[in-house]
Amino acid sequence: MTITIDPAYFPWLVLASLWTLFLLLWVFYLAVMNLKRVSEAEGLQPAAHFFGYWQVLPIGVLLDWLFNLVLTLPFLDLPHWPGELVTGRLQRYVAPSTPHLAADAPTWVRICWPARMVWWRLHLSWWTRWTWRSRVAKAFSSDMLNDYQHDGPHVKWPEGSDSE
Repeated sequence: MTITIDPAYFPWLVLASLWTLFLLLWVFYLAVMNLKRVSEAEGLQPAAHFFGYWQVLPIGVLLDWLFNLVLTLPFLDLPHWPGELVTGRLQRYVAPSTPHLAADAPTWVRICWPARMVWWRLHLSWWTRWTWRSRVAKAFSSDMLNDYQHDGPHVKWPEGSDSE
């Protein structure tokens, strides 16, 4: 017995899968933020600590990483490093910061640093010209993320911007 999928349904299956991934990511974000709140307020019981931090958190991080890869298409921008998550991407769009060379950086990083800074300046101008990324990141983070983190905003706006 073979299962065949009509090619006409393929785009709908992809969209449904992406929507499901987004919803799962948001539910896991809410669960982890609640775990953090309870842990800081009254402490977690051993069973809740085990299931929360050893079962829920790793799955949430994996979903976050996968969704960040998916966001490459709508934002037209690759992740800046292999382990970047959605929050890092949104923070980068809302308030890009200048990279700094660490004092103990390896030699190969010091050799590549001028090229990295040229890339960063070009990419910053790309962000400045395409301000839609910043607007989308601000709207998404204020509506879906910041309200659910109890100890301050999840994605921080720079001083003097139109933050909450």
